[in-house]
Amino acid sequence: MATTGPFNGTNLLLYCAGTALAYSTSCTLNASVATIDVTSKDSSGVKDILPGTSEWSVDADGIVALDSTTNAEYLDGLRSGKTRVMLKFSTNTSGDGYWHGYAYLTSLSISAPMEDKVTFSASFAGDSTLTLSTKT
Repeated sequence: MATTGPFNGTNLLLYCAGTALAYSTSCTLNASVATIDVTSKDSSGVKDILPGTSEWSVDADGIVALDSTTNAEYLDGLRSGKTRVMLKFSTNTSGDGYWHGYAYLTSLSISAPMEDKVTFSASFAGDSTLTLSTKT
């Protein structure tokens, strides 16, 4: 049954090549459209724009687990191999909408503070159309 009303962000996961990113603590989908300034003397002092190129990205944070197949080592392999991967931003609940598209990992940071957990931050840049679909 599809999710209704506001819901807990814990239920929205980032999937890389069909598998949820392990031990993630947050993920953010960013989508935007650039604008083209077409302001002229005929614009009556008001800026006129046209839509330009679209772009999207995903940022994810999590806890490093070296024994996981979809965690920091997996992400580093995507980075070093310059691998294009299918991302899905989804609740994995039947009937819910989800966003998907191909992307490249553009940055990976691993932080290891003293007496605290080891964490990662990853950023992906979209390399295809970001599509909103519905899971059946």
